[in-house]
Amino acid sequence: MSAKEQRRVTNICNLLKKYHSEVLKLLTTSEENYEKVRKQIISKEINIPLCPKKNLHDYFQLQKKRNTKMSVEQLDEYLKKLIRKNEFQEDGHSVEINFEKIYNHLVELNSVINEEKRKLFYTSARFGYFLNLFYIEFFIKKQTSDFNETWADYVKKHFKISDTYSRILRFIGKLTGEYSKLQQLSISVREFYKYKQQLEILFYSDKYVVLKNQWK
Repeated sequence: MSAKEQRRVTNICNLLKKYHSEVLKLLTTSEENYEKVRKQIISKEINIPLCPKKNLHDYFQLQKKRNTKMSVEQLDEYLKKLIRKNEFQEDGHSVEINFEKIYNHLVELNSVINEEKRKLFYTSARFGYFLNLFYIEFFIKKQTSDFNETWADYVKKHFKISDTYSRILRFIGKLTGEYSKLQQLSISVREFYKYKQQLEILFYSDKYVVLKNQWK
């Protein structure tokens, strides 16, 4: 544990000990003292110590889960607020479609993602788009040659990503390839993917044609 982390833990422990000490002062087995303390609390002569739940959360580094139960309409409005303005865009998805060309382009895009610590949604969406194309070429190559690597092993070895994360990127790549305005979002990959269920309803059903066409 680093010195900084040790100080953090020590400070929280002191707060919890203080809370414990203050609570013990209020607790009593004597009926007379019980009534006395009770009346003082009611009259606000004594304040009940604040519950240390937040301190316990901080101590164990627990984060409160955010509510992701948005309606499709709410998600649409939320995403529109995240559109970047005057952002430079590449000219389409113009790369020759074959195994080597796409592989080289993926390596290039992957290095960009690593440099920016995967914070740029646009770059990740581009990577996911080409990863989708490469996914198809990969299995064509497996069927037509002595190519024995699994997809999971290949993406881990060459792109340093897991099979699970590759599915997330391919989902985003496919979606943003069809609805290009999504590429302009200022949002993290994980944040965007949290709304996968609502996104599929919005963009892959006939119920929200007007809304989804605004993203083309």
